[in-house]
Amino acid sequence: AKERGIYMLFSPIQLYGSNWPDALDDTTAPPRGFGRRFGKGRMGTDPRALAAQVNYLRQILNHVNPYTHIALKDEPFIIFIELVNEPWHHPEDLQGSIHYINALTAAVRSTGCQKLIFYNVSQDFRIGAAIRQSQAQGITFGWYPTGLNAGHELEGNYLRGADVYPDMLRPELARLPRIVYEFDSPDLRTGTMYPAMARTFRAVGTQFAAMFAYDMLATASRNLGWQTHYLNLVYTPRKAMSAIIAAEAMRRLPRLQSYGPYPQNTRFGDFHISYDGDLGELVARDAFMYTSSTSATDARDQPRLADDRHAARPGPHVHRAADHRRQRADRERRGRPVHGHTGRLRLARRRACGRRDAAGNNRPARLQGVPRSAQ
Repeated sequence: AKERGIYMLFSPIQLYGSNWPDALDDTTAPPRGFGRRFGKGRMGTDPRALAAQVNYLRQILNHVNPYTHIALKDEPFIIFIELVNEPWHHPEDLQGSIHYINALTAAVRSTGCQKLIFYNVSQDFRIGAAIRQSQAQGITFGWYPTGLNAGHELEGNYLRGADVYPDMLRPELARLPRIVYEFDSPDLRTGTMYPAMARTFRAVGTQFAAMFAYDMLATASRNLGWQTHYLNLVYTPRKAMSAIIAAEAMRRLPRLQSYGPYPQNTRFGDFHISYDGDLGELVARDAFMYTSSTSATDARDQPRLADDRHAARPGPHVHRAADHRRQRADRERRGRPVHGHTGRLRLARRRACGRRDAAGNNRPARLQGVPRSAQ
């Protein structure tokens, strides 16, 4: 994580069996632990189960990583702690729920850990009132708008199902920091759903979103992980590129801004999605990404305006379709890359205008991202 600049959400308590979901019938080595002993439903109500969780949290956070020699409580690349992954809520017992959340939070703080503490709300949104009155600092939620475990690849347009997430706008959750602990568009391999979901995450105020799973290359050809999830740059390139574009949407889109219902919301900021073209794209001054063939013109090739805000509204600075066609033909004539391949990232070219070598000759433009020795 340190070498690659990856920051993490740490969920220390997970109460599903380790055999789930692919080996539920395997009883040869049943998993052991307080979750199995007490059962998920009793974790927030049984005093003995609470004591076991408090003890465990102190132990795991004080654990020293043998490779980094840093305790987990001090690991700088863990920035959030989600107390329990998908707990069993008891919203009918407000005071008991507050006591449970506060006891776990106190256990974390007793180790000296000062990381941001979050608690799940999406297992049952009625728990929101208890979280607001507790010592937890924020809320986590997950989203699978296409469901889970269909058993086959889905077909059709699911973009309308990613329009809104109304529960995250409940008044009792207002102004609480919020992160997505996991998300996916299960059983789909399209290039549109991830950017659409990221748009809605930002619209409800999300500050951090974590993809559920990425298939490692060694097994991705056979999708041997979770069958309902399938994401790999080599074997699902269009979907993988859409995930990269969605990450940019999380960085670039403002929070708490609505883009309207489908299909009006297929354009948002510098982003565009199209079900008919299975296309997700980012066309900005500093980036050009797309999942499928696109007719968009790289914004970096257009004349820079004195005020870039004008580019978003009709006027003399906005190129018409005929201008796009002329620019595309000009690019082909000059031997410049023409986009149209799935998952391909067009390398940015630095303009060589005004750059000359010692002999007064024009210096060739350099491709960003390509070693100078290879050009």
